[in-house]
Amino acid sequence: MVFLYQYFKRAKSCSRFRGVASYGYCASKNENYFGFEGHLLLDMRGIVAGFSLTPAHESERETAWELLEGIHGGLLLGDKGYLGHFFKQQLLHLKGIELQTPVRNNMKDSLSKQQRKQLNRVRRRVETTIGQLAERFNIEKTRARTVWSLTNHLTRKLLSHSIAVFANIQHGIEPLTLEKTVLA
Repeated sequence: MVFLYQYFKRAKSCSRFRGVASYGYCASKNENYFGFEGHLLLDMRGIVAGFSLTPAHESERETAWELLEGIHGGLLLGDKGYLGHFFKQQLLHLKGIELQTPVRNNMKDSLSKQQRKQLNRVRRRVETTIGQLAERFNIEKTRARTVWSLTNHLTRKLLSHSIAVFANIQHGIEPLTLEKTVLA
């Protein structure tokens, strides 16, 4: 099982990335922003398996095909940006991947309450990973001046997080309990 989620990088009124970054809208925070959108592919333990940085206006669904390259079959959890019957059918037909997303309030849920509860518990792990990247590794804010240095900073932060999670796994500690990480 892998997860596909997006998070946002803000760079309000930044002239450094004009022509590369773009304007987007964050529905959860109800705000417009100028910058990039990061897309994460995580495994069950919270280790980053894939990452893509796109201008804010680009479609999450187009980026998903890039992240899922080389993956065939399985269950994929995504956020509400990946809702859509046609997209789910394409993933299932072309790659054998079953996509599960949360439902909106006005939608009928095809899963039982128990199944939805179990998926939400797994989704919490994803939200924990994104929270750690934002709070501990400050991934939403970088002082990069070029696209190259931006991707370099992001890569180092993602690698640091993955090493900490992997070290916890090796020492028998809960993978996402980073305050107990032992690097020896």
